[in-house]
Amino acid sequence: MFDQREYGKAHYAKHRDEYIERARKRYRANTASKKAYDAARRVLKAKELADYESRKRKRAPEYRMWQAAKQRAKKKGLPFNIEPSDIVVPSHCPALGIPLSFSKGRAADCSPSLDRLVPSLGYVKGNIAVISKRANSIKGNANAREVRAVADWLAHFEVPA
Repeated sequence: MFDQREYGKAHYAKHRDEYIERARKRYRANTASKKAYDAARRVLKAKELADYESRKRKRAPEYRMWQAAKQRAKKKGLPFNIEPSDIVVPSHCPALGIPLSFSKGRAADCSPSLDRLVPSLGYVKGNIAVISKRANSIKGNANAREVRAVADWLAHFEVPA
């Protein structure tokens, strides 16, 4: 009687090197294609993640501004008692009148920025306003008198239109 199992064992023993070589070729081919697949997947995953982060930033800019302010307050030891609902992003900068818009990556001059009206009071209700990054940079740590003095000084150098 023909025993298929015995025949298989004998055939494998006789052609063992061929079986091993075929297995190695399959492994190498699969490994190369798997590496290529994994690399492509990482690129795709990074793009998907970047798109997701971008959508998340656009969906909840007030929350992101609140989160960043909370971290700054903790780092600088400033009082903090605002909620995300306290942050209202207007369409135009109340200080400069320029339209506010969110930029990709690094903040632009027209990006909304959370300002502490009186810096020493911290991020507390009634002491915050959303203005453009440009206006916030101009304001810096200066008070109204200092900003006015710089503006008056600069007016001497302006060329009439």
